[in-house]
Amino acid sequence: MSEKQKKLVKLIACLAGMCLCLAGIILTVSLLKKDGQDHGVENQKTAQQSDAAQGQPAEAETAKAETETENPLAEIDWDAVIAEQEMEPDILPEYAKLKEEIPDLAGWLRIEGTEVDFPVVQRDNEYYMTHDAYGNEASDGAVFLEQVNNIKTPDNNLMMYGHNRKNGKMFGHLLAYKDQAYYEEHPYIQFDTIYETGTYEIISVFLSKVYYTTDTDFKYYQFFGSQNPEQFENYVENVKALSLYPIEADAEFGDELITLSTCEYSVENGRMAIVAKKIK
Repeated sequence: MSEKQKKLVKLIACLAGMCLCLAGIILTVSLLKKDGQDHGVENQKTAQQSDAAQGQPAEAETAKAETETENPLAEIDWDAVIAEQEMEPDILPEYAKLKEEIPDLAGWLRIEGTEVDFPVVQRDNEYYMTHDAYGNEASDGAVFLEQVNNIKTPDNNLMMYGHNRKNGKMFGHLLAYKDQAYYEEHPYIQFDTIYETGTYEIISVFLSKVYYTTDTDFKYYQFFGSQNPEQFENYVENVKALSLYPIEADAEFGDELITLSTCEYSVENGRMAIVAKKIK
């Protein structure tokens, strides 16, 4: 579904909810009016006499009150409601021009002192395995963001993929993190979305594999963020337990994570992953 379609669905859902709310209010008002009619007949003559004595037009006041009650949404700024639904985060100035050149641009990934310095794109999980960020066919592919991740919110675990090329290109550079000394020299990752900058501290470097669906092993590649504290903390606990070496940095619910994932050939369907938490 395109972004425009998503916005339209959100807008329709918002308007439908408000219509339901209005219908409920009107029904309640109608019931109250009926109840007032049933119980007010006996007192109507007395009330009219009292109002007349005080010089107050009872029918006019009643009509005014009913008009005000029956228009509970009259003061809603509908333009503001629609604008909120269509609101887009501002693209950072440094990525605005590049976004024109790379329509699927989601951000930029770099690790200081290494050759990891790539644009990150997002479409489906297939296209950029065989195309570079500019859409040209390329066996090296591109670094791309998991298709279900949302960088506008953003999700609290952004999963990125890249090929592990034998020539060391793309995420092939990440294999150097098997060496603890290398990690200690490069413990931070810079990942900017096109909407905000971010510096991340590595909390785990580990090896895994793609398991069969029937396997009950921990499948890190299925976690793209969660607002459930237990699920988030379970992910952190498992990646920490798998780490190739001790790393003091940790994470807890409320933190924002990135996970970099690539192939690793020591086992069939092997994977290597690096998880880092946002620190600024």
